[in-house]
Amino acid sequence: MGQGVVDDADEPALDDVVSGKDVTGHGVEVSVSGSDVTGHGVEVTVSGSEETGQGVLVSVSGNDVTGHGVEVSVSGSDVTGHGVEVSVSGSDVTGHGVEVSVSGNDVTGQGVDSVSGSDVTGHGVEVSVSGSDVTGHGVEVSVSGRDVTGQGVDSVSGSDVTGQGVDSVSGSEVTGHGVVALVSGKLVTGHGVELVPVQPTEGKTQPHVSPFTMVHSAFSLAVHCEPSNDGKYEWQSAVATSPTRGQAVPAGALPAPEQIAPREAAIE
Repeated sequence: MGQGVVDDADEPALDDVVSGKDVTGHGVEVSVSGSDVTGHGVEVTVSGSEETGQGVLVSVSGNDVTGHGVEVSVSGSDVTGHGVEVSVSGSDVTGHGVEVSVSGNDVTGQGVDSVSGSDVTGHGVEVSVSGSDVTGHGVEVSVSGRDVTGQGVDSVSGSDVTGQGVDSVSGSEVTGHGVVALVSGKLVTGHGVELVPVQPTEGKTQPHVSPFTMVHSAFSLAVHCEPSNDGKYEWQSAVATSPTRGQAVPAGALPAPEQIAPREAAIE
């Protein structure tokens, strides 16, 4: 198999190297491997048994991937659709708008984005899909890694994730604005995921109760919940905290001590 080792001074734009049984479509732009991949709009590697569609932009692997708009790697048995922009793997992924990795048996739809690596830093990082079935439009999913910093980080883990706008985060440090977290489980379906917490005193949810805030210490998140008409609770806001690192909890993230009642749930 051929592979392109990037010298960005000589090769500012690579659109080569395909590996896999069948690569069919229009504008398939593929593979870069090497220790340093740096530049603007590097669009690379396809691997898998069937890659079909238009504008499949795939894979970067290397120690350092730095730049603006790096769109990389597809791996899996079936990746079908329009504009699937996938995977980055490496120790450092830094920049603005890095759209990366898809892994799984079936990924179908438009705009599936993901990232894996030890450091993911920037604005608007839309990251990783893992699971057997991920279907829908605009699924923006999962972050895994030691440090995730920025604004609007979206992610999902679970066997079945279906719908629009499902958001979640896993990692030891999650810092920023608008982090909506944490969905884990076998089935998450719909728009604006609803949480049905268990009342500590009664063992089940009750309709028409007051709003409350849950503190998820394992993921360092404070999640504010509001009751809906059907007795379920909807996540209204989520504020990232890091008590183990001694960071201050933002104002309003947690209730005053006198407001903590049996409805207050501390989830370990």
